[in-house]
Amino acid sequence: MEYEVNKGKVKISGVDITNPIIYDNDWFEDVCDDELMGAIASLYGNLMGIIVTRDMNDDFDIEDEMREAKESVNRMKNSNMQYIPDPVYGAENQLSCPAGGKIEDTEYKRTEGSELIVKEAHKASTEKPLLVIIGGQPTTAATAYLQDSGIADKVVIFHVSPTVYNGVDTWAAYICSQKFRWVEWGTKQWWHKEDEPLSPRILPQNKFKELPENEVCNHLRDWTELPRWTNGDDPYYGDPGDGAPALWLLDPSVWSDIRKINTCYKRGEFILKDTKDEDFDGLSAISTKKDMYKMGKIFFRVMKDPKVYHKH
Repeated sequence: MEYEVNKGKVKISGVDITNPIIYDNDWFEDVCDDELMGAIASLYGNLMGIIVTRDMNDDFDIEDEMREAKESVNRMKNSNMQYIPDPVYGAENQLSCPAGGKIEDTEYKRTEGSELIVKEAHKASTEKPLLVIIGGQPTTAATAYLQDSGIADKVVIFHVSPTVYNGVDTWAAYICSQKFRWVEWGTKQWWHKEDEPLSPRILPQNKFKELPENEVCNHLRDWTELPRWTNGDDPYYGDPGDGAPALWLLDPSVWSDIRKINTCYKRGEFILKDTKDEDFDGLSAISTKKDMYKMGKIFFRVMKDPKVYHKH
């Protein structure tokens, strides 16, 4: 992966806000990133798909997750957001490491989501790749590679974090990190250390009152009235999360440092390893320094933009 840090901004070769994007997530009501992705689609017309990959942490029903996604998309369309794709089904079950440990021998099941990634990747190029922003398990993206390895150099993966809640499918995470240009965005944990909660909130509740009147923004205001927001038990709830790399695409200054890593797979565990330049495999990196408060300001700036709702 070719990148540079210049004047406090991380830049990845061939990657900016104009690249084609696919957003792949599980739940659509625990963060406001789906609304952000809709805003980007409406401004730039480059959201090529929305994929719902099942939350594999428990016996969750993908239909519940798809219902949330469809409701979110309907609110966007009813708010006059443009170029919003309908969600499609991604993977429901984890991939398993084959007996011989060879990626290409992995058994998989095609889905609408993996077919979509393959289709859009072939429209992209190494120089202007498809960006797949993953807020859940990376299973659908890994399946796309298994279907068609020819897409490998035409895709860049941004994954919220493959080593905690969204890292249940460890083999899929390993495949993505080995075969695609891959950025571990969440830095092996949530956005900030658990013993160092940010105050005030990154997305202050009162700022949502400044958003325009429409179904999307009214829903966001209602969302901030939920007990999980207001009781203070979860100081991170509502932070930019699953789709937050999109905020970097809008303003590269929110991401100011990057670290090269290698990855390996041992006894069912996906492992990130710091590496020296001479050992770097050229594919994987981990984001380190991010300006969360600036990210919050960008979120509100975009969601207030009349052009998002095609009002001029």
